[in-house]
Amino acid sequence: MLRSFIKGSRLRQWLAKENCPPAIREAKKLFDKMYGTRQDTEDGDVEFKSKDCPDDLRPLMNHYKLDLARRIKYQGVFFSDYLTHKGNSQIMFYPLGNAHKLCPGRIKYIFSSGGCISVAIQRQLPTHPTILDPFRFFPYFPASIYSNTYASTLEVVLLDRVVSHFASYALSTDLCAVLNLSRVCLSFAI
Repeated sequence: MLRSFIKGSRLRQWLAKENCPPAIREAKKLFDKMYGTRQDTEDGDVEFKSKDCPDDLRPLMNHYKLDLARRIKYQGVFFSDYLTHKGNSQIMFYPLGNAHKLCPGRIKYIFSSGGCISVAIQRQLPTHPTILDPFRFFPYFPASIYSNTYASTLEVVLLDRVVSHFASYALSTDLCAVLNLSRVCLSFAI
């Protein structure tokens, strides 16, 4: 392990020198993008761009122009739209009007409106009522069975109603297991 660390340090040192060949420097730029060596330090440290409101979001908004972003860091966690990064777009959230039931969905748009950062979400559809969820027998394993499809309609949710990411595993062409990846650890008194 020490040898790997030393070799990596020497490589980074060589890449930082001025006599490094230009082709290798270009490869370094790709590696930096791929492995995220850029350090983002503050929440919300992202560039919003003013654009026309997308057609599928327009019925929910009163604006013709919106400040849209592709990704954002909120409370130390990165969220992005599903075209930018599928894993960072899969979220567990509290829908409006319900503060007790978490729902899985994917972020389609991240936008700022009236000083508040919101996300437009496509909710992951539930399974048919006749399909039994095998994870219901394991209360301390926060997984559930859902459909592999998403709702065609959008829901607008404030970013503070987003709880965590989720992981999904395709069980078949129609079904997937959704696992809540919340960092919150519950301690139970015996």
